[in-house]
Amino acid sequence: MKSFLLFIVGFLCVSNIKLNGQDIITDSLTGVVIVFSAKDNMFPHHWNSAKIHAEAIPLDITEYKRAQDIIIRALAKYPLEILKKNLQTVFVLSSVSFYGVPYGGTSSTEKKAVYLTDDPRFGKDDEFMESLFHHEFAHILYNNYSHYLSKKKWKAANHPGFSYGSGGMEAIRLGDSSMDYDSLLNEQGFLNMYSQSSMDEDFHVFSQNLFNGGKKFWNIVDNHDKIRVKMLLIVRFYNRIDPLFTEAYFRNQD
Repeated sequence: MKSFLLFIVGFLCVSNIKLNGQDIITDSLTGVVIVFSAKDNMFPHHWNSAKIHAEAIPLDITEYKRAQDIIIRALAKYPLEILKKNLQTVFVLSSVSFYGVPYGGTSSTEKKAVYLTDDPRFGKDDEFMESLFHHEFAHILYNNYSHYLSKKKWKAANHPGFSYGSGGMEAIRLGDSSMDYDSLLNEQGFLNMYSQSSMDEDFHVFSQNLFNGGKKFWNIVDNHDKIRVKMLLIVRFYNRIDPLFTEAYFRNQD
């Protein structure tokens, strides 16, 4: 109920809600700015190096209203204080690429920014975009509050003898970035293939599902002991950030 009320208030408090080509919208409730175009200085300076070569293509104007509604709905699931401390801008774009490789999304703790795409190569539906927001915002929260998570206990929940890969970027390069639930991996303590790329990405995949996984996610939690161990650890992480976040709270999310 509290999340629903936050959504209604947030929706009513958004400024510049127009279908007139406005490419920047500010949520006056949280101060979070939603941007649909590629802006100067949108990326951290070092992302513009020849090696990283960050590139972005603006979102199609016909997708502005849809993207806005999705982001406002996602923001409503967080207490205002968390957003004010950790997030300033959400960029929603047609595509972004780094190192010459297209990404579904990324984030910058330095800029307090999340970068999302509406790129059909990764997923085009509303659920995917919201999940992507929670995944990328989790990067920022993990960086800022990592001391709230027991990495030792997290790794202990994995299948014996398992070692994480070389990170999310390498998984994307190799085509090992599937976000689809995998029943065999669930038995080993992972939600999907991408979870195995690094401990960080394992955490972020769990985060997106806490906020937006629905019945499918909770069915996996309730039927796999290793997954449940990680769920309890990540709920404790979020609960230490704000007491609103409890297992009951997450189970009541869409």
